[in-house]
Amino acid sequence: MAEKYLRPFLTSANKHFMVGSRVVFYVMADATRVELPQPDPAARRRLQVLQVPAAPEGRGPQGEDASRMRSLGAHISGRIAGEVDFLFSMLANQIFQNDVGEEALGASVAQLHPWWYFRSAADFPYERRPASAACIPAGQGDFYYDGSLVGGTPPRLLGLIEQCLRGLEHDAALGLGSTYESHLNRYFLLHKPSTLLSPEYNWDASLFPPAQVRYVKVAQHSRRRL
Repeated sequence: MAEKYLRPFLTSANKHFMVGSRVVFYVMADATRVELPQPDPAARRRLQVLQVPAAPEGRGPQGEDASRMRSLGAHISGRIAGEVDFLFSMLANQIFQNDVGEEALGASVAQLHPWWYFRSAADFPYERRPASAACIPAGQGDFYYDGSLVGGTPPRLLGLIEQCLRGLEHDAALGLGSTYESHLNRYFLLHKPSTLLSPEYNWDASLFPPAQVRYVKVAQHSRRRL
């Protein structure tokens, strides 16, 4: 993720995310040369930079996603599971505009995709190829989930990561170019989230909010412009 997004993301998160609660901001990036805004320790907030290796060249977006989630899984197993009760994985191309509090917590947290929220399930870009581990057959599926925000308890999030990575590896062995988000949607088809976040928690800033979206909590820079 471009460094220009990291500072406004952290600054807005420090102001609006889980105000009053103990929070650890884990930044997974090669950010050793980047001056990051430090949270106020008196507000029970701290910042930790976790190194993440660069995605292999030539792998495309799915390679970047797999590398990021593989690193997150390793950090959850190595240290994060013993430090926090709940964990959110978010891309830094987002900015908090209003408070996000404990209503967003849950054992397993999924985000409804703003682009597909108002469309028919028949139009969702699910993986339909039967050979893919991410396949959702026609007639199945209820929501389309956004891969830029997932959360839950560390063990549940680790289970999600491991299953998605196994699916990606299965598809790669077959020469199928499936995406992390397609495997995420397959996972939530089989393992329903306990907390479902509306599009207000991750609204695409390039889309004009319809009448149903009256209170955007988190805005996302359109990935079509990244």
